Parts: sequence; structure tokens; C-alpha cells
Amino acid sequence: MAARQGHSNTAMTDAGAGEPRSEPALPGPAYPGPDSPTLAECFASGRDNFLQLRLLAAAAVIFGHSYGLAAVPGLHDFVTLMDVGYGAYTGSLAVDVFFVISGFLVTASFIRRDFRSFAKSRLLRVVPGYFVCISLTALVLGPLMTTLPLADYFARSEVWSYIASNLLFSADQLKWALPGVFESNPKPSIVNGSLWTLPAEMQMYVSLALIGLSGIFKRPALASVAVLGLIFSEALKPDWSQSILHRDFLRIAGLFCTGALFYLNAGRIRLNVVIVAGLCFACFLFRHTPHHGYLLGLTVAYATLWLAYVPRMPLAGIRGDYSYGLYLWGYPCQQVVVAVLGDPMPLEIFFLSLLPALALAMLSWHLVEKPALRLKNWRWRARPAPEARVGG
Repeated sequence: MAARQGHSNTAMTDAGAGEPRSEPALPGPAYPGPDSPTLAECFASGRDNFLQLRLLAAAAVIFGHSYGLAAVPGLHDFVTLMDVGYGAYTGSLAVDVFFVISGFLVTASFIRRDFRSFAKSRLLRVVPGYFVCISLTALVLGPLMTTLPLADYFARSEVWSYIASNLLFSADQLKWALPGVFESNPKPSIVNGSLWTLPAEMQMYVSLALIGLSGIFKRPALASVAVLGLIFSEALKPDWSQSILHRDFLRIAGLFCTGALFYLNAGRIRLNVVIVAGLCFACFLFRHTPHHGYLLGLTVAYATLWLAYVPRMPLAGIRGDYSYGLYLWGYPCQQVVVAVLGDPMPLEIFFLSLLPALALAMLSWHLVEKPALRLKNWRWRARPAPEARVGG
């Protein structure tokens, strides 16, 4: 989010994200303790796999989108073919992972910080990389890919509203199209279909802060009951839920709340691979039953945190938190591949877009996101008044 091995500054946006580890990862599991440690013990150890998990999740989003962007009848990604229920595919499960991690770590961040530090941290994590992405998309990628003359392109109001409207972080104000860009693609005129989660992420931060300012997190049991009520409100009072949250955010808000619930009860939750396997089996067995989405959400949340702390995931030379940039830039790169090749297959889209998206993500981290995060601890100080000179 100084760089160190651990998670205290790794709250995600998208995904939140943290500083890269500055030293080699230790051998063995992320948590080198008992076979079934509590989540609190894992958290206190300061070692985790969140950096790797988020990067894999961002790549999985690109993989899942490749099948939709190719629009080849009858071709589906492996999660869709497994029929795990609730319309899940690789990309949707990856987004679920992002929001579980975000709910867990951002709740920890809020409880351990004052409100001003929390708000500054969240804004500096989300906005700079996002602003640069949508600006470069409109002002560089758009002119390169548009079918319009450049003078006509820049004269269109849609170019400037793409930047201004998307900065509002409002689901109803998101702009998807740029004039003359990707109009002949199978998914026409959608420049970046991944942006829809950013308003959701910001709304989760605001909601968490408003709830937290009530002081409820000082009483974890009461806070847990409140969070459970929010999770099940969609089933119990759907009209009430949709009056508070945009309807497109209800599912991922539930995942964010589940991550928060796991943090609030970290001392009671043990991480065990047998539980992971049992939840996965139950999830598959009951995939066509009503409200299966809750079981799927619980399974994703538990499995995500088990993967975050128990197994050992190598860093493989990762020197930055590239997941946010990879998520932001993946979709535009995929649309470029489709536009250039004309009729590529899904795996072609995935592999040909992954490397340029990763390169842009690395640039985004080192040139934009990481420098912005250094401002978290910056405080404006007025220059002291010069001392009065005595005796002329």
C-alpha cells in the first residue's frame, strides 16, 4: 500500500493492493504452524500469499473474458463447463476472490487506522491508476483504434465524457464506448468492460467507513450479526437491498461482507484443507438448489483465505503489486487483439493480450500507483516564518 513482508498494508481494491515484499519469501507454508491454524494466528504471522492470489485472479479475469470477447458459439471456459452453478465462470469467480480479499483486508485496515488515514489510503490506492488508465484509453488508445479522422474523434463529446463520467464512480454513469473504437468487434463499442467493479469497490469502502464510524466494530459479535444481516438481506428483503445498493453490486457486496465477517471472527475460524474439500463438494452437489449462491460465496471465501495463508506460493521474482493494473488494462488489450486479428480464438486472445497488459500493469505500478501510495504519510507543513533580525 515501506515495503515489508506481510499484509498490514495490502488491502485490495480489486481489487486493494499492497507494497511488494522487499525480501525473499521464507520457505515452507505462508503460516509455518499447526495444520489447522486459526485465521487470527495466520494474520498475526505477517506472511501471506495475497500478492500472488490477486495476480492470478487478475489473469483469470482476462482468461474468462477471452471467451466472451471471441464470441465463438459453443466455446466456454472450464469453470462454465464444470457447471458450478449461479452462472459462474472463470472471470466471475476471480472477481469474487478480489472482493473477499478486499472485505477481509480493508476491514482490518479500517479497524487499525483512524478514519482520515483510511480514506486517504483507499483513495490513493484506487484513483491514480484508474484515472491514468481511462485517460490514456481515451486520449491514446482511442485515437489509435478509431475509424474516425483524428479531428472528428477529438471533437466528439464522448471522448471527454468517457473520462469525466467514469471518474464519478457511479454504476449508472459509467461510459463504455469511444467514438469509432471497436465498433466491429463481437462485443462492439465496449472499450473496457472491467470498469463496472470500480464503483462497487468504492461504494464498499464508503459503506464500511460509515458503518465503522458508528463504533460497531468495537463489539465484534454485534458487528458480525449486522454483517450477516447485510449478507442475507438480498434473500429476505430484495427490494430493501436494491434501494441501498445498485442491483449489479449485490453479489459482490455479499462477498465483501463475507470477507469482513471472516476478519471479525478470525479467532474462531480454523483453516483446514478438509473443510475446503468438503465445501467444494457440497457446493457442486447443491449447485442447482435455491440460494446456492450463498454456499458458493462461503466456499470461495474460505478457499481464498486458506490459499492466502496455508500453502506456500512462490513469488517468482514479482517486484510489485501488478494485479490492479493487470485488471484495468486487460480488457482494452483484449479488444485490441480482437480488432487486429479479426476472428481470434479465445486462447489466442488470452495469450496475446496477457503480456502487453502485464507490461502496462508494471508501468502503472512503478510510475503511478507506487508513487501515489507514498503520499499516504505526506502532511502539508507551513514554512516557518523567518526569524526577525536584530540590530539592522
